[in-house]
Amino acid sequence: MRAGPLRHKITIQSATETSDGMGGFTEVWSDHTTAWGQVIPVKGLEALEHRKLEHENVHRIWIRYQGGITAKMRISWGDRIMRIIGIRNPEERNSMLEIMAEEDMD
Repeated sequence: MRAGPLRHKITIQSATETSDGMGGFTEVWSDHTTAWGQVIPVKGLEALEHRKLEHENVHRIWIRYQGGITAKMRISWGDRIMRIIGIRNPEERNSMLEIMAEEDMD
């Protein structure tokens, strides 16, 4: 992929559990890596369930290949947070990654 479409600066974050001092744990997100990518909205849905409006926004994100990215991570893009729901390495060529991510609408 040419560099032109990779115009969105995203941060991939990983979670670690830290002790809260009371016998429990708190999830803390820290930056794993930063990359230039292409963010494409692929699905948007609003539904009324149990008298509550539910939103769902799914994005396809293309970045240059980086090892170590897993579905347990999330993406921060500006003030938006997206949960990784799938990662694909097309043709196993280690040149690009296709990441499917669902935006946290809360």
